[in-house]
Amino acid sequence: MQLHMLLENKKSDASLQARHGLSILLETNEGKLLFDVGPSKAYLNNAEKMGLSFGSLEAIILSHGHSDHIGGLKYLAEVNQNTPIYLNEKAMEKHWLKVAGHFHFVGMKKEIAAAYAERFRYVQQLKQLLPHVWLLSLEGSSQENPGNLFKGEQKVLDDFQHEMVLIIEEKGGLVVVSGCSHNGIVNIASMVLEQFPNQRIKALIGGFHLIKIPIINTVSKSQEEIHQIATDLQEMPIDKIYSCHCTGDKGYQWLKKC
Repeated sequence: MQLHMLLENKKSDASLQARHGLSILLETNEGKLLFDVGPSKAYLNNAEKMGLSFGSLEAIILSHGHSDHIGGLKYLAEVNQNTPIYLNEKAMEKHWLKVAGHFHFVGMKKEIAAAYAERFRYVQQLKQLLPHVWLLSLEGSSQENPGNLFKGEQKVLDDFQHEMVLIIEEKGGLVVVSGCSHNGIVNIASMVLEQFPNQRIKALIGGFHLIKIPIINTVSKSQEEIHQIATDLQEMPIDKIYSCHCTGDKGYQWLKKC
């Protein structure tokens, strides 16, 4: 399997764009998958510079309903008009980020929802997408809200039941891709291993949501709590961990020390 990081918070190539968001193109034995589309057109611009195309995608996956993962839908039709888009139906709810007492809308805009309505495929529980490729909806699982993410017209604390992860079965174990891990990365890894008993996680990839306010890169947990996350992950049958996006610089450095 090949994984192409189309968009992330940082970049190693000066010719590419970086944004607070995530978009990954995965080339598996079963076909190409697009996981999240970032907040803007940047993922398409980067893909073009990388020589990657979207014409033969088997599936497009939206990990949850926040704009840093779904905002790029506005531009998707420029390069792909037919591939089904998989998401949890609760991702269609309104979502908000509260900063300095003000609510900022971070959900899916009505015109985008209408434009892609016929392509949406809603996922509940565990769904086999392709041979050896699965989507796990995290409805009903525990969640870790840092207190600034809300949902719905009434702006209640988000319970993140709109979140799901991608699981690919490979020789040697599972590749698990998470967008933001709002339900807690340890909890998510545990849920995956419960669904796939006697398996190892070959690679755990994604944002671990240790950022509280992205603009100033504050952490949502104490150093002791992050140390416990690292300890718990080390005790699980996980071979490699690749954190990115909303893990944040401080969160990453604290994890690395463990």
